[in-house]
Amino acid sequence: MPYLQQHLHCCPISHCICSLSKFRKQFLYDEVEAEVDLCFDQFIYKLANKIFAYYKTLASTMLLDKAFDTAVYREKVKIRKVGQQVNA
Repeated sequence: MPYLQQHLHCCPISHCICSLSKFRKQFLYDEVEAEVDLCFDQFIYKLANKIFAYYKTLASTMLLDKAFDTAVYREKVKIRKVGQQVNA
């Protein structure tokens, strides 16, 4: 969720209104519009990566052999499961 707030807040709509009404400059509006498009593209890219990583992890944990999963649990080795954060 912080990614959403960061990217949607990067260029408010008030800049577009100000560039057209106060300064009466179309190129300012075009620049602001380009920045908003860039922010939206970055948001979609990051969201797609998060979704892909989630389902990749889910699929890989489904394919684990039950005997292997039990052995890992007995040895107290941590394997990242779906929904767990990686501590970096």
